[in-house]
Amino acid sequence: MAISEAAVIGKETYRTLKLQGNIQGTDLLILVDSGSSHSFISTTVASALHGISSVLHPLKVQVANGSVLECQQELVNTEWAIQGFVFHSTLKVLPLITYDLILGMDWLEEFSPMKIHWSQKWLSICYHGNPIILQGLVTEFPTCTLIELAQITAETDKILDTPIPAVIQSVLSKFESVFVEPSGLTPPRACDHHIPLIPGARPIQIRPYRYAPVLKDEIEKQITEMLQSGVIQPSSSAFSSPVLLVKKKDGTWRFVLITDILML
Repeated sequence: MAISEAAVIGKETYRTLKLQGNIQGTDLLILVDSGSSHSFISTTVASALHGISSVLHPLKVQVANGSVLECQQELVNTEWAIQGFVFHSTLKVLPLITYDLILGMDWLEEFSPMKIHWSQKWLSICYHGNPIILQGLVTEFPTCTLIELAQITAETDKILDTPIPAVIQSVLSKFESVFVEPSGLTPPRACDHHIPLIPGARPIQIRPYRYAPVLKDEIEKQITEMLQSGVIQPSSSAFSSPVLLVKKKDGTWRFVLITDILML
């Protein structure tokens, strides 16, 4: 039994193919590695999973750099997924540093022949009789990509004092109850909108999106204010939506849910 050095220490090359997946509700950073004889899962991830069993005899795993690791546990025929496609594999437990799961030759041979595009980081396999594409993580920007850099800073001390036109002011005064600051949840309607789900659909497990410190502070501030005013309430739903902050003309931020944009 063997494993490549890159799989153990996390060394990357231009041919490194990484995928994102999940197992038992836990996110996985996966490395496709033809230099590993078997598929392995990290000790850290395995410690939080159920179904771990001890191997009858400790297995010696030879690393490409000459060192030897010992495998004493495994997950037999366990279920895991990549991009919604479910697989079943026997995963050996090893102390991996960078990656959560290593897909070795046992998995690659099971789905051979396959097509791999190393530069665009995807592989195509036959899944239940149909070809599918598993898109890997792209670490480099494609050719001819235009990147715009912008610095996001708070402008609390910059307030635009623009007078409201008389026509607009008359509308605001006439419909004052419409423009008043909300102080609670909207009343029940004859038809409450909801997003229909496919029967049996489960929430998608993705890693949290990292916001810049300025945006993170602003999001937490607005959420606290909305909770205190009663316009939102804590949710126990298993689903969530990313948040987008849009800067207004007066320098403040507008709090927008991605689902609100999709429903427009």
